[in-house]
Amino acid sequence: MRAFTPVQVPCMATCGAMAMDFGEALEALAAAVRIAERRYAHHASGLLRIEVPLPRGASALQWLQGQPLAEALLPRVYFSPRRSSAPATAGGAAAAAGAEGAGAVAGAGAAWLWQGAPGAALDEGVVGGIQAFLSEGAPRVRALGGSRFDPAAAPAREWAPFGAFCMLLPRLELLEAATCSLLACTLAWRPRTPDPDTNPTKSFHAGGGGGGEGRGPDTLAAACAAALVALAAARGPAPASAPSLQVVRHSLAHLPDEAGWRKAMQPLHDALAPVAENPAEEPYDRTGGGDVDPAMAREEYELGGQQGLDELLAALGAGGEAVVARAGGEAGSDRLTKVVLARRTDVRFTGQLDALSLLATLQERDPRSYQAFLQVPGGAAFLACTPEQLYARTGRAVASEAVAATRARGPPGDVETDFWLAFDLLRSGKDHAEFSVVREWVRAALVGLCEGGSVRLEREKSVLKQGAVQHLYARLAGTLARDASDAALLAALHPTPAVCGRPRDAARAELAAREPFDRGFYAGPFGWVTGAAAEFVVAIRSALVEGEWAELELKVAQFEALLRAPPALAAAPNLNALWARLLVEEFCRAGCSTFCVAPGSRSSPLAAAAAAQPRARLVPCIDERSLAFWALGHGRACGRPAVVITSSGTAVANLLPAVVEASAAGVPLVLLTADRPAELRGTGANQTIDQVKIFGGYVRWAADLGPPDAAVPARAVLAAADEAVRRASGPAAGPVHLNLQFREPLAPVLAPWPAGALVGTERWEASRRPFTAHAALPAAAWGSMGNGATFGGELGEALACLASARRGLLVLGELPSAADAAAALRVARALGWPVAADVLSGVRVGAVAAPGCPPVLHHFDHLLLDAPGAAQSHASSAADPEPAPDPDTAALRAALRPDAVLQLGGRLTSKRTQGFLEWAALPDACSGRPAAAWLFAGAGAQRHDQAHLLSHAVELPLPALAHVLEQDLPAARETLGPSASRAAADDRTAYAALLQLLDGVAGREIDAALAEIPGVAEPFVARELSRVLPLGDALFLGNSMPIRDMDMYATAPLHSPASPGGGAVASGLGAPVAANRGASGIDGVLSTAAGWAAGLGRAATLLLGDISFLHDINGLNLLRTGELQAPLTIVLVNNGGGGIFSFLPVADAVPEDAFTPLWATPQNVDLAGMCRAHGIAYQRVAEPEGLCGALAAAWGLNRHSVVEVATARRANVAHHRQVQAAVGAAVARALRLATRPGAEGLCALPLLQPPLRVKLASLQRYALPLAAPMTMCPNPTSDPAEAPLTTWRAGLLLRVYVAEPGGREACGIGEIAPLPGLHAESLAEAEAAAAVAVNGLVACEGASACAAEAARLVSAGFMTLKIKVARLSDPLEDAAAVAAVRAAVGPSIRLRADANRRWSLQEAIAFGRAAAASDLEYVEEPVRDPTDLPAFYAATGVATALDETLDALLAGAASGPAQGAGLAAVVVKPAVVGGFEVAAAVARWAARAGVRVVVSSAFESSVALAQYAHLAAALEGVAWVDPHGGDPRMGGENAVSAWVDREGGGWRCLALDLPGHGDSAVDPARGGEESAHSLEASADAVAACLAAEGLTRRAGSAGPSCLALVGYSLGARLALVLVARHGALFDSVAMVSGLAGLRGAVERAERRARDDAAAAALRSGGVEDFVHAWYRAPLWASLRAHPRFPELLARRACGGDAAALAAALVGASPGRAPDLWAALPALWPQLLFVAGALDAKFSHDVPPTTA
Repeated sequence: MRAFTPVQVPCMATCGAMAMDFGEALEALAAAVRIAERRYAHHASGLLRIEVPLPRGASALQWLQGQPLAEALLPRVYFSPRRSSAPATAGGAAAAAGAEGAGAVAGAGAAWLWQGAPGAALDEGVVGGIQAFLSEGAPRVRALGGSRFDPAAAPAREWAPFGAFCMLLPRLELLEAATCSLLACTLAWRPRTPDPDTNPTKSFHAGGGGGGEGRGPDTLAAACAAALVALAAARGPAPASAPSLQVVRHSLAHLPDEAGWRKAMQPLHDALAPVAENPAEEPYDRTGGGDVDPAMAREEYELGGQQGLDELLAALGAGGEAVVARAGGEAGSDRLTKVVLARRTDVRFTGQLDALSLLATLQERDPRSYQAFLQVPGGAAFLACTPEQLYARTGRAVASEAVAATRARGPPGDVETDFWLAFDLLRSGKDHAEFSVVREWVRAALVGLCEGGSVRLEREKSVLKQGAVQHLYARLAGTLARDASDAALLAALHPTPAVCGRPRDAARAELAAREPFDRGFYAGPFGWVTGAAAEFVVAIRSALVEGEWAELELKVAQFEALLRAPPALAAAPNLNALWARLLVEEFCRAGCSTFCVAPGSRSSPLAAAAAAQPRARLVPCIDERSLAFWALGHGRACGRPAVVITSSGTAVANLLPAVVEASAAGVPLVLLTADRPAELRGTGANQTIDQVKIFGGYVRWAADLGPPDAAVPARAVLAAADEAVRRASGPAAGPVHLNLQFREPLAPVLAPWPAGALVGTERWEASRRPFTAHAALPAAAWGSMGNGATFGGELGEALACLASARRGLLVLGELPSAADAAAALRVARALGWPVAADVLSGVRVGAVAAPGCPPVLHHFDHLLLDAPGAAQSHASSAADPEPAPDPDTAALRAALRPDAVLQLGGRLTSKRTQGFLEWAALPDACSGRPAAAWLFAGAGAQRHDQAHLLSHAVELPLPALAHVLEQDLPAARETLGPSASRAAADDRTAYAALLQLLDGVAGREIDAALAEIPGVAEPFVARELSRVLPLGDALFLGNSMPIRDMDMYATAPLHSPASPGGGAVASGLGAPVAANRGASGIDGVLSTAAGWAAGLGRAATLLLGDISFLHDINGLNLLRTGELQAPLTIVLVNNGGGGIFSFLPVADAVPEDAFTPLWATPQNVDLAGMCRAHGIAYQRVAEPEGLCGALAAAWGLNRHSVVEVATARRANVAHHRQVQAAVGAAVARALRLATRPGAEGLCALPLLQPPLRVKLASLQRYALPLAAPMTMCPNPTSDPAEAPLTTWRAGLLLRVYVAEPGGREACGIGEIAPLPGLHAESLAEAEAAAAVAVNGLVACEGASACAAEAARLVSAGFMTLKIKVARLSDPLEDAAAVAAVRAAVGPSIRLRADANRRWSLQEAIAFGRAAAASDLEYVEEPVRDPTDLPAFYAATGVATALDETLDALLAGAASGPAQGAGLAAVVVKPAVVGGFEVAAAVARWAARAGVRVVVSSAFESSVALAQYAHLAAALEGVAWVDPHGGDPRMGGENAVSAWVDREGGGWRCLALDLPGHGDSAVDPARGGEESAHSLEASADAVAACLAAEGLTRRAGSAGPSCLALVGYSLGARLALVLVARHGALFDSVAMVSGLAGLRGAVERAERRARDDAAAAALRSGGVEDFVHAWYRAPLWASLRAHPRFPELLARRACGGDAAALAAALVGASPGRAPDLWAALPALWPQLLFVAGALDAKFSHDVPPTTA
């Protein structure tokens, strides 16, 4: 076996912004290929995958259908995952993670090809060659293909072109990702290595590319050339169409036939060894058998679906378990126990049979199966529609399944019959024996490849339901051994006993001898492999699987049905049937192949025609109202109308609500209503009403077609159908109505009609195209028609308005199509404006931000809580000015008000946002600001200007608008001029940054506020659902509160683009989200969501309220009969009525006894019973902790289900107001912080957007000596080996440097410092894994020692002391020590005690009573058992505080004290409780309980203490910051004081502004400018300040025992003058970058002149010019290189007093300062000089350390 070296460049890159259409995407790929050819030319080998995102629309299969059969685009491959009916399992999910979020994939052409010569296997050598091109970092690069069932056998003629195996890296590929599609081009190249086994000249048909090396370009240039040819040949997707297959079948032959089958089977049956003692089977009946009560089984099936039935049978030991199968894989016997013969069916036909159309039909009929396709040059194609997975693997997690035995499915919608068939399958002993053989064989195969004991049976026995059949099914999972490969898995698992037999080798030999045909790829492995994952299926079709003859007939039936030739039009039995068939076929050809059929007599011709069309998808329902809403949802999802068929009379009237919604929302919908002929109208005929134009102006077009008549050409109905589709799907999309009159006969009975009726349909009948093809200019093409001026002056004016905006806001309303959402993101990128997006915009829920796109604001509604316009939705008149706002509201107005708004998309969900825009579009009387320009853009004809304030309405498709802005906006901005253009750009950046900062604050506060609400709050439901919605799933929202809550509380998803499957793409697009917001009714929501999920073809979740659910309860019928459709999970928020009315003024304006029945309308309904009656799975959630688990369980069922969430209607209003109050206060605080002078940089911080790249991370150890042993360590001196832990504090400083793609960087510093005795983790383990006050800390070692230590700490400035008690033998001794401390420090010092839970209750009470007179604020943790705290307080009256108890409570290891325990404080250590978020949550809990909070450190360094200080400052009402216990205010109000940590003690710090550098004022009485600002004057002023603060050491004073002086640069020079003039004040001086003065007279004079000139320039030019010039000096070179330097420069340039700075520059000039060099020897013992090693001026001036 050869080993292959990985290629040099295995990578994946996204090519620019999202493309609007396939033409643009192909152009972008071609340009990127040309760039790659130059950029990577020096690499000898490599693989490059270049991707362009596209909005999801056309499927991968449609794209492949649109590609020509050009040589450059062959071979072609397709693979789509299944939507299994089996519930998900943990091991299965882990193994399938490599495909998470990734849907179907289609490939055209081969960037690299591996094709096996006859006899070659897909072995280690081939898989190794494939893996050489793959890497874990590129999860979307995958090889696709398959292998023969028996590679060793010689292929028959028809299979020869495929080779023994065929795997390829597609050259062009379309992948359906979770939120978008990806069109990719792959370049692979590697020099060919001579291989004697490989002939590089072989053609594809001859097996070229065999072996592990494969076949592909030798050089990058060749790869690029081939890619460009393929890109030039590629086309867009085929239009949606589902015509009948135009084939004429001449023959159908089975090989073997039935006689030959039985002849071959008999000797095999005789030769097989028995595997079980199987009693004669009882005939099938509905009584079940064994110990299982059929009625119980039926009930369990109704309640829990197939999973419930499986669990019942397993619990009762039923299911045929008495039948014993031989296990153990192949071991134990070489006798045959199972052989699976296949049957081949040859169909000969003429006509147009497209293999991809056949595959599409199979996919429509059985969406729960895998689809696989491989087409080789020459046109031969292999396709499979298989239910069976061979294995899935992600990393070392692997899963496989056993599938065996078969039954038919019940008729569509017949749940009863389907249940009995499945029940019979589960109870059959014969089927169980067959199934057990397969299951045990798969288990043994996995055991041989997995780690010992890891293989587990996750699903022991269930039923896997497919479109027409159902099988027994088991799921197995395990962890692969480290040396196991995909080749080993294929060899071990293929072929399974289900398609071959057992033992495998003997069965394979028997098949070779008895099967009269070559299986080829049938039943072989087919799938894909990436650098980290793989998935292979068993390529069977139900027509070609093992089983009895009747079973084979069952499975082949749908193939045969599809290949039957449609009858000629002339064979129609009557004119009614002819017209109906023409209509149905024409709608299918136009892409409208979904027919929603309500039962009725008059509509029989239409229903019969739809049933006879093999491509038609039928959706039956007894309720026309629900059916119409289902069709509405389907049309909303796919952009093509579904066709509703109803009978006459009130059945038509029931369609009106859906028609109104479709009209208002612009959703395509076609209504075919059957009617009596005109002669029966107005005659009293039964079931006859006036249906002509019954829907009035709500339809886009209506026609009343007369009864089919020989005088009317049949082509008239074809033209009418085409016109209906055009009107329904055009720019003004909406419903259309064809009223169809039918006379008898309504059934398809013979009634002769003239052949002349078909004149003009000959061309149509012979083709597959619509009768009339309608063409339109693509929306994106509008953008290439010229610049803004080309479209007229109005568009040019609008463009100028957008270009000049400085505070522009892009508002996205409902964008129903992914193409519009993608275009909106392109518009946002072009404008650079922040985006306020509605929940229906498609860019919020589930969206992963695209690099380079402006921020999408998730909580814009919450930023407007106190903004103007928040309380109304329509602007008031300018003559009615608003009252003067309070300061906070005025600040919010100024901060949020835009100067231009561009709105894309329809109406907004948020009333606050609408009102804010209306307010901004009017002049602001308070500030005098002019009205903001409000522009609306879109292609629709509907008006969106409810406030009559739009300044511009731009009628352009959004893709065209994006092109116009990208082309013309930069030039328009340049016309503003360089200075104005830069200023506008700066303002845009600042505005976006501020909104993003406030949005982040609002989001964090929402989470914190929701965490405080007990029980389930409705906002919490919406927020959690938006977070955990599965990747690739969709979301539908009910009206009333659900959509409002989701709009206000939706947030970013938990998944990221780094998901192993590569399905999450950072495109900016989110999950599909929709709602019925046209008329915003609550009717039909459930039915619409069901149709919407079916139209999308993906799982969906519906969030709605109880009244909406009950209003559309008939929608459950559609779920009951729609078992094969995409699963819909219904999250039903049940608040006992109409919760939204409680928010309206009427709730307070009418009596409760009137409000409740007339508005709230509570319903006492058994929701679980309703679900059970329809066979829908049901769960109920009443606590917030259960929500995510219930959702995960529901999604894992893979079928329709309901999750009821019980909430309280009356509490809902309070919950919303509580959250909004907290958010409003937090936003106001953040705004004050962000807009204060000098805080400009704060708003720029959030601009670092994901994905961030970690540039550098470092850990640095530190160790600080402690002034005294740590009291946390028990018996600190008993063990000498532990002495370092008690006398030194060690930890780690963590620095992380991150950068975004644009190069912007940031650095964060944190501390990791686990404390022995407190943290479970040691420092070594942590290293491997990964204004503030300080309490004076007194260890209780006796009364006199404690008193002395306390006095020392107080003399050092401490105002609060914590005494560690419970260290002495008797609690009374501790009490005496506390009394001694109180006597030593006096009554003004706060005292606290900490016992660390060392006392019993009796000991604690003794201490408390004795220490009561010492005025302790509290005793921390006095008792071992926290439940004794109330008793302690009751006995002593001494308050308590929690520390260790709090930690235990958070860990769930203890119960808390009861209320009334005298709890005075809660001590929170963020490093212990789990971080700042948890600490903040605890603090808020304590605040609600009226308990003070002490934020405490665990003896960390000042790095962590600074962070704790910020935490304490951010916690409202928490003034207690206690790194070792303490109070930041220190009992005083001095604003310039603070305390910092020092080796277990503390320094009081006094920071003074230098003259001209801050708020310090200069006394004019000091003389002239020069003398007043001199260093000498400043030194005397500092000395006076120290005296005023009581920091001087006069006789009898209580001043500090040690006073240090620190200065930097000018401050260092001042410090030296100060110590020279007032040296007795200081014990030590630290000078940082400062000198003792200039020595020479010439040097001093030059410096005076230079500083005087600089001062003059400062006075004349201002601070900004001076600062820019100042920082251009060489001294600041390293600072200028810092990524945050521009922000620092801007901040310093906009502040300061030029005159004061100039005076300081003159007065404190080194040329005027005294020369203190001669005084240094006397001062030297006190001095510490600090200078940078690169600062040349200090290299010779600093005195030697030995001086």
